[in-house]
Formats: sequence, structure tokens, C-alpha cells
Amino acid sequence: MENKKLEQMSKGFLIAALIRYRELAKVAGRYKLSEWANVKLAQVAASSHVSEDVQLQNAIAVYHNYSSNGGRILAEELLRDFRSTLRDDELEALIDATVETTGN
Repeated sequence: MENKKLEQMSKGFLIAALIRYRELAKVAGRYKLSEWANVKLAQVAASSHVSEDVQLQNAIAVYHNYSSNGGRILAEELLRDFRSTLRDDELEALIDATVETTGN
């Protein structure tokens, strides 16, 4: 379990570094490097999209649970919009991962 957590943290750090690098390279006029970072960012994100989808869904759920009525309505809308933008295979993977994690 500890290795999985470290892997997720390192992926998050890598994604954040690639985003920063992409934007800084673009500002500096280093467009080829910015494009390279964008491609690599997409590759890293694609390799972990299910776990990232689950994390986003969980963050929305926590926000929903601890918000006032207005926040709950926003959270429900966020979750609905998020799920509706997923492709069928992505939504199915998210549901499977949610069931696996919660047992529901």
C-alpha cells in the first residue's frame, strides 16, 4: 500500500513539473520544448487516468459532504458534468474502481 501511495505522489509531482515546464518553455519562446512537455504530460496522464478520475470524484464527494446547501448543489453539478464528459469506457472504469474501493 505504501508503494502505491508513493507512486501516486511521484506521478502527481511529475505531472505538476511537466505543467510548469510546458508553460515556462512557452513563455520563454521555447515552443518545441513546450510541445514536447505537453505530449509527455498527456502520456503520463493517460497512464493514470482511472486513479485520477477516482481522486477527483472523491474530492467532489468530500466537498459535497462538508458544504452548505449551495456547495452541495455545486458539487452535484460538478459530479454530473464530470461523469457526462467521460467516454463510456472511462465511466465504466471509474464505476468499477469505485465499487472495488468502496465495496458498493
